[in-house]
Amino acid sequence: MNVKGVRKTCAVVFGLLSIFFAVVAIHNQFFAEKAGKDCAEAAALNFDSGVESAAREQDKLIFLTVDDVPCSKALRKIIAGNYLWANIDKSANPADFEIYNRFFRRASKSENDFVCAILTPKLKPVYISTKLDEDKLKRLLPAVAKAYSSQRQKLRDRAEEASTRVTISSSGIFNKILVCGFSVQQRPFQGAIASDMPIAFLTENARLAFARYKKLNDVRLKALASSAFEALMRRYQSEKSPEGKMLIARALADASFAVPTEALTPLKEQADELLGNFQPSSASNCALALSVLVKADQIFGNPKYGQKARDIRTKIIKCALSRYPVTANLQPYQGSNSLADAYDMALMANALCDYARANKDKAAVEAALSLISKLDADYRQNGLWSINSSRSPSAGFIRVKVLSDEERPSYVGEALQAIAKLKAITGMKKISDAEDSAKRIGGSFAQNYDGVGASIKLASFVGDKSI
Repeated sequence: MNVKGVRKTCAVVFGLLSIFFAVVAIHNQFFAEKAGKDCAEAAALNFDSGVESAAREQDKLIFLTVDDVPCSKALRKIIAGNYLWANIDKSANPADFEIYNRFFRRASKSENDFVCAILTPKLKPVYISTKLDEDKLKRLLPAVAKAYSSQRQKLRDRAEEASTRVTISSSGIFNKILVCGFSVQQRPFQGAIASDMPIAFLTENARLAFARYKKLNDVRLKALASSAFEALMRRYQSEKSPEGKMLIARALADASFAVPTEALTPLKEQADELLGNFQPSSASNCALALSVLVKADQIFGNPKYGQKARDIRTKIIKCALSRYPVTANLQPYQGSNSLADAYDMALMANALCDYARANKDKAAVEAALSLISKLDADYRQNGLWSINSSRSPSAGFIRVKVLSDEERPSYVGEALQAIAKLKAITGMKKISDAEDSAKRIGGSFAQNYDGVGASIKLASFVGDKSI
């Protein structure tokens, strides 16, 4: 072969190699970009019972966010490369959010809600924060992941110790409020009902004041009931949350025996608003709406209130009588990332009892009994209901009992009220296996402190009527 032929052959070979390497480069670049894109755009898992098992199987820490708080692509790439990423939807999964939020508030003394956390595969918190600080997390997440890879047991032990220290040191009575497992800072009652109290602390003490005055007709109780009514009216003007407004309307309805109908304007306003395009965000919203409409129908005699109440009652009954666990948004059960908490369950049972007594509705009674039965089956632990179900992912971390009225009424009080009403309606001697424990534990702290445990105390006043 002459020189010219060799040069031609070499040119062809080098040309083919150039094409080959170009193809390889394009291939590698494409898949590198795709891998980076996939990693950066990886989606969070729902925080359900599968997260713990997946984290244990992969031996990874869990990065937990709340309500899909936005993350940059760079941060998401770090998360996806080192963690199992899960997200809690507060509206669909209220119990799990409350468990970790209570832990965070107790540990940090913060009044703000947490938005992200790092958990061990056993769901114990390693880090919790009220904000997603990208710059800080870009340094922290790799460092914690590296520490976990080299000192797994040490990090797990520290998380376990911290969890135990917080939960155990918090048990007992603090500032006249008992929240089993956690304490909540609360202003003492001091014999007066003020409009700036935590919303449920205000509404349930007002309801208790009305019930006591109605039953005992004492001059001093009349003065307290009057101040409670005025406090509710003032708070209604400033209250922003829809749930808070419904709690106030429900409480005002309990004063209808002592005030003229025209004085109950907030109750009518709330009932009228519910006649519109009411879109409940949770099971508890549905339950409060049902109670408000039932009471408004009884007081104002508007048949539209009764019809709307029946529609909501039907929605609740369908979920309550299902063989599946009840969900927090009353949608069909899809998994443990959408379980109702004990507050949802108790509030729905109590509202159904209100409907049953007003309308002699046996189906509502059956559904209320079913909800109490499910509370006993899935939420009872050591004789008393916990806020989170045994099916809940956070049950692997801790089961918490909440007895105080705070931003929401105590679910223990709501359940005891429902049980008292069901006994009056059905004549049954016993409704719940947790009833005696709830009365004993709740009563032991509530009876000794003015203003504390109002919803629990109220249970002894609500069982007078029957159908």
